[in-house]
Amino acid sequence: MPVSRLLKFSTILLLLVGLVPQALAIQEKVVGTQHPNTADSYNKQATAYYERAQYGFALQCYQQALAIQEKVVGTQHPDTARSYNNLGNTYYQQGQYDLAVQYHQKALAIREKVLGTQHPDTASSYNNLGNAYYQQGTV
Repeated sequence: MPVSRLLKFSTILLLLVGLVPQALAIQEKVVGTQHPNTADSYNKQATAYYERAQYGFALQCYQQALAIQEKVVGTQHPDTARSYNNLGNTYYQQGQYDLAVQYHQKALAIREKVLGTQHPDTASSYNNLGNAYYQQGTV
């Protein structure tokens, strides 16, 4: 990645880390704590932490997003699958491959059912699950 692009990306991440909590507070106040927009704000905050390798904070935010999504859009929804996938990726980065496998399996099951086996997100889940199995020593 060129240095200029890396600097731009780093600047965006720093802004996200600073601004997303404000957006989250506004979302919770305006639409409430149990709303898809609030879950999306938690996902964005988690991603900012994830990209800075602050996995503990990322996990907390991803788990909060998942809890909201399961209540609001249900357990068989692409957004819920995305949260499972994000949690799986975070556990993978921490070397917790058993947990990564569990969350990637959940994401894959939802994506196969809701999006089908030929969807790019489903393909991503196959890839992520395969990587977790490989690191686990299963494959």
